[in-house]
Amino acid sequence: MIAILGALLLLFAAVVAFDHVAPPIAEWLRRRQIVRRNAIDQEMQALRAAQQLSLMAWRARHEMYDIAREGRASGSGHPARRN
Repeated sequence: MIAILGALLLLFAAVVAFDHVAPPIAEWLRRRQIVRRNAIDQEMQALRAAQQLSLMAWRARHEMYDIAREGRASGSGHPARRN
């Protein structure tokens, strides 16, 4: 009988301890998920910015080719100036 009471008290103590430990663990997991989601969002923003920068560089390079081509077509040794 005493062994059963001891086991029940031990089980009760474990349940009470779990109730005290579970909320901090849940809060830690929630914060970890938020931090991870923010890191992924920042990474996606950086990738989009890199794509836009790459596109701008591509456009600038081809615009320079067009300017040089116009300069050669006009017969002058200098590239045509755009307004």
